[in-house]
Amino acid sequence: MARVKWGAAEFGIVMLVVAAAIVVLIAGRRGSSAIKQHLIAGSLTYGAPDDVPRIEVNCHDGNFVVITRSGFADLEPRAVSAAIEIKGFDITLKERITQGGAEPVDSANFLLDFLVDGERYHLHYISEITGRSAALSFHNVAGFNSLRQLS
Repeated sequence: MARVKWGAAEFGIVMLVVAAAIVVLIAGRRGSSAIKQHLIAGSLTYGAPDDVPRIEVNCHDGNFVVITRSGFADLEPRAVSAAIEIKGFDITLKERITQGGAEPVDSANFLLDFLVDGERYHLHYISEITGRSAALSFHNVAGFNSLRQLS
């Protein structure tokens, strides 16, 4: 059996292949975070509905976030829920509305108590029944407040 001599060219090629494999492993781990799903029932408040559909994000002590959806003037919700998907720090919230309520609804509140304190999140709020959406970023620290219209 002949013995193979390793020169600079062979060694360089092997090192290049090893480096490429390491880059693929690192890039693959970073993009493979699991998607977490939650289904949350909205807490309804009754009263004269606002004409402007919007969302408001409020971060509180105790590591919880309240998302308030208001502006149900053209709808008659009996129940409002949220299907939430979280991938890393990206949140997609899809609003689900069951119509046929007897009383006018002023707002629906969603309590998110599963987010990491102090992190920055990107929220995409989608109301499929109205075809409207809003996007915003928020920092999960007590006292943070942000408001966006659904368009």
